[in-house]
Amino acid sequence: MYTVGLCILFFTEFGVIIHLYGKFRNFAFLE
Repeated sequence: MYTVGLCILFFTEFGVIIHLYGKFRNFAFLE
């Protein structure tokens, strides 16, 4: 159960990083 929670947390953090990277890339592209 602990491992499952850790995986969920890891994927959530990874998704946030991808989201921020995509937003930054779109902003740079618009500029």
